[in-house]
Amino acid sequence: MLTPITNWIHRYHIKKSLIFVTLISLLFYLLIGFDIIPLLRGPVDWHWSYLFINTFPKIFPALLLIGILLYFFSTFDKKKDTDIPRYEKIFLPLGVFLGFLLQLSVIYFSRAGIFVLLARTIEPVNNGYFTASLTIDTLSQFLSHYNELLATFPLHPSQHPPGGILFYYFFQWLFTFFPFLHHFVNGITISTKSIFEIWLPLLPNQKEAALFTGFFMPLFASALAIPLYYAGKLFGTARVALRSAFMYLFLPSIVLFTPLPDVLFSVFTLGGLLFFILAIKKNNPRYVFLVGLMVALGIFCSLSLLSIGLLFFIALLIQYMLITKYRIILLKSMLYLTLGIVVPFIALMLFFQFNILTVATTIHNILVREINNRSYTEFLFYNLYDFLIFAGIPVFFYFIYTLKDIRKLSKENFLLLSFIATLLIMDFSGTLKGETSRLLIPFYPFLVLLTTGNLCKQYKFQTRDFLVIYALMGLQILVMQEFWVTLW
Repeated sequence: MLTPITNWIHRYHIKKSLIFVTLISLLFYLLIGFDIIPLLRGPVDWHWSYLFINTFPKIFPALLLIGILLYFFSTFDKKKDTDIPRYEKIFLPLGVFLGFLLQLSVIYFSRAGIFVLLARTIEPVNNGYFTASLTIDTLSQFLSHYNELLATFPLHPSQHPPGGILFYYFFQWLFTFFPFLHHFVNGITISTKSIFEIWLPLLPNQKEAALFTGFFMPLFASALAIPLYYAGKLFGTARVALRSAFMYLFLPSIVLFTPLPDVLFSVFTLGGLLFFILAIKKNNPRYVFLVGLMVALGIFCSLSLLSIGLLFFIALLIQYMLITKYRIILLKSMLYLTLGIVVPFIALMLFFQFNILTVATTIHNILVREINNRSYTEFLFYNLYDFLIFAGIPVFFYFIYTLKDIRKLSKENFLLLSFIATLLIMDFSGTLKGETSRLLIPFYPFLVLLTTGNLCKQYKFQTRDFLVIYALMGLQILVMQEFWVTLW
């Protein structure tokens, strides 16, 4: 008789928490819509702009795709634990495709419409990576003089290493092999004068790259649910993995910042996480060298990936403190992690005269000039607030709620503690003073896995509970898209 009573009490507490989360979420969405508390958008020094232009007549495709995603999640999540892996070749590509369509539908719903995929790509002020890629003559010359070139770039690429710029350059080079597309792309006309003036002088392969990458961004961002799923399987169970993958598709930070290159950077986090979990499970420190390589590739695109390297280092340090009999292996792992990060940049220095330390110093100086006048103490709160609200109010609540179960260091919560420690270090460092949710996109896979894992293991959430969470996240995406300016 004890088990049914215990289960009833457990379900009662879950139901209460879901009602509370629903009410808090709906209240937050109302406050966003009517802009009753402007400070919800950020402090005076920097905040998300409020702009309401009625696009509700275009909301139906997004609502439909949210409903379809919820239906398919419910269908596959109701399978037995042992059966879920047998269906992964169906629900993973299906989820990615539907996630891609959801992102397109949300962009269509936006004030700028689907045209923003092209406009945001080639427009220099609000993106700039594509614009900077047009200046490349040869790869070796570009890398060897990169530090001097930073001052000539538009705002965003001037604050990052060259990886994002080379992403666009690669596709411009690739489309030189498809001359049969040139006639088609040259026939495209742009009605917006300011964008047409940028579009007209582009070479055919550059136009093709701009069109392709605009759609590639949301597709690739959705496809990252696949490595997240496999990381979830290694980290927990197939059910945790399935629920994490679908939660990632509903993350406001992923959907609302497309087509900026930032949405791609989680690939380095996920690659590193997969190798890190393999290193622990197989007790093989050589995998940690591959973790370092993934972090190095990420740093080559954005210095924010330095913090991911720090997270893995802290995780190894906590493991070192906990598992005494494997300390030699863990010390080797720290060495492999360091080598994995350092070796690629030594190679770039030797072959291309690209000095990451010099570039990082220049970027740091540029950032300091931009954010130096912003309040340090205000952003200590707003950094964490901004990061968590763009995860979705339900994820915000349940992540904070699960922190109460941390009592001490253990093998079970070392990744959670590493995540929290790194997030706090980044917050107190003073380098984040605006757009934190965009800059820390590489952290979201950890947040999703840790929150979902706790809800599944600790609180035994069921399919219907996650349906409520995902539905609220989907609604938040639409509300933020309609009233906040996250993408022009």
